[in-house]
Order: sequence, then C-alpha cells, then structure tokens
Amino acid sequence: MVAAPDSEEAEADGDKVDKLDKQDLDKLKEDVIAENDKLAQRLANLENQLDTQQNADDIIKMLKGANQERFKSNINNLANRYEAGERVIHHIIKEINQFNLSFSQLLLQHEFASLSDPTTYTEFNNAMNNSLSILEDRNMLKDIGNVDDLKEKIPMVANPLVSTGISVAFYALAKYHKKSKEKMAAFDELTCVLDYTNQEKTNYQLMASNLIQLNNRLDAFRDASKDFFSEYLQVIDYEGGYEKYVYDKKNSSDNFMHSQCDIFFGDMLADVSNVGITGYDTRKDDNVLFYLEQVKFYLNEYELILLEINDFIKNYEKFVSSHQDMQTDICGSFQTETKEIFARIEENLEKVQHNFQIVYEENRIDKNTKRILFGF
Repeated sequence: MVAAPDSEEAEADGDKVDKLDKQDLDKLKEDVIAENDKLAQRLANLENQLDTQQNADDIIKMLKGANQERFKSNINNLANRYEAGERVIHHIIKEINQFNLSFSQLLLQHEFASLSDPTTYTEFNNAMNNSLSILEDRNMLKDIGNVDDLKEKIPMVANPLVSTGISVAFYALAKYHKKSKEKMAAFDELTCVLDYTNQEKTNYQLMASNLIQLNNRLDAFRDASKDFFSEYLQVIDYEGGYEKYVYDKKNSSDNFMHSQCDIFFGDMLADVSNVGITGYDTRKDDNVLFYLEQVKFYLNEYELILLEINDFIKNYEKFVSSHQDMQTDICGSFQTETKEIFARIEENLEKVQHNFQIVYEENRIDKNTKRILFGF
C-alpha cells in the first residue's frame, strides 16, 4: 500500500523531481569560508598587538577580545550552517514525496498481470477455443464454447496456475473425445505460454515485494524526516513544526525563516561581555550544534537508501530485459502481442531513471560542501 499524500506530496508532479538549489548552499558555504578568513585576520591583528603589550591587564583584555571575536564568528557560521541544514532537510522531504510517486508506479500491476495472464496470448486462446468447442459439441460443457465464456464462468482463469490445470485437463478431454488426432503443435504452443506466464508471475511477485519494501522504507524515512525537521526548527524557537513550515513557506516569502534566524542568533550576539579568556559556549549554540551533527547522520542514512534504490533500478531494468528475452527462449512466437505492454513498462522505467538521475547525481551535495557546512 502507498501511503496517503501529505500537503506537499499532493501537489507533487509524479513525472518530475525538483532540483536542489545548490547556488544557495554554495553561497552559505562561501559565507562560512569568508567568515573563517575574517576571523583569522582579526586574530592575527590581535596577536600583532599582543606582541607589543607588557601590561598584564592589556594582555588579558586582548585575549578576551580574541575569544569574543572567535565566539561571534562561530555564531555567524552556526547561523549559515543551520540555514543550510534547513534547506537540505526540507528539500529531501519534498524530493522523497516527488520521487516516490514515480518509483511506486514501477509496480505496473496491470501490465505485469497482462503478461502473466495466459489469455493475453493468441496461441493459448486458439488451443483453448478448439478444446472448448469440441467439449461443447459433446455436451460436456454448457455455455462455454470459447475462452471469453470460460473467463466469465471462472474469472481466476487469468491466473497462470489455475489456467495450467484447467487448460491441460480440457485439452486432454478434447483430444480423447475427438476422433481426429489433435495436433501436437497446438499443445506445444499452449504449454509454452503456460510455462512463460508461470515464470513471469513468480519473478514479478519477487520483484514487486522488493519494490514495495523500498517504497515503504522511503515513506518511513520521509515521515521520520518530518519529525526530525520539526525538532530542528524548534531549536531556534520556531513553533508549529513541519506542517506550519510548509504553510508559511507557501504563503510567505522564500526567505521567511531568515528573520527567525536573525532574531535567534542575533540575541546570542547581542551581549558578548560574558565571553572571557577561556572558551565560551551557551546552551543555545550547543543545542544547534547537536542538531547539525544529526544532519550529518541523517544525510548518511539517506544516501544508503539511495544506494539500495540505485541497485534495485538496475536489477529492475535487467528483469524487464530478461523477460523480453525469455519469450524468445521459451516460445519465440508472441512478442508482437506483448510489444505494447513492454513499451509502457519501459516508458515508466525511463521516467523513474530520469527522476533518479536528478536525485542521485544532480542533487548530490559534494564532499567539500558537506564538510564545511555539516562537518563531514
């Protein structure tokens, strides 16, 4: 089962995944680098002044000033890093919503049900229609003269396991009751269809099970991401969590969180008189640092899931290709009947591959950016 869409997922286009705005992240990264450079210069200037001082009070004052500069620089960087985390987490939640819509469509239950339904194939229907016609003429079957009649009476005939038992039994009875010898070629065609459809159904069930597991895992990660994001927002006193954030983002300016960050981090910088000659931290910046550290683990977990999806999509592509080849290996005579089915399957696969290319390659944050912003 696919989970019900949330407020953002409901608006997502199943054929499109948004690209991550890396320019914003690059700007935040460059701001952190520039802040570090400015701090290094300010500390170097203080060090030069320190060399000329002999008075202990002046030395203490300069050491205190150096720590105050370091504290202010750390808070400025913390604000930029926090904003980067906010953008990345929200983008991933939205990205999962969008990608999972197309990813789940790989199930293609109708298409694969058609491939595993023996009545899809002319060879099977011709052999069965001949058998059913003979049995009806012998008054052994009532109102079942062809496959369509049989499907009305026994809907489960579309299941290859059910079809195997019924079709072989009817074929044997028809052959017994008809004086002229039934052609073995017709029986061979019937059994090759049954062989293919049974293999198709078994292999599809295994593939579908793996797909559903990954789909559910993405849903679970998205839901956990919303909870984590709500906690992340609360760190800077933004109340209301993920849902309120989505509402505010939709109805406010794109940088509506900037004012919230300015207030929170600005309060921390308003009075640095408590910063002395020893290291100085507050409960607030410790809390922000803790959640920034969690962003690192969060990104690692997401990348592990994407690795699994990457492997699955490669295996899915092989699965589709092998089942096209399997038709030739087993029968080799009914590719035309499944051509349109496989065309629809491949069309969906191409959409998923395109979307995953954006998720896995284009939206991937480079190592240097992750190191500077999130401490990798």
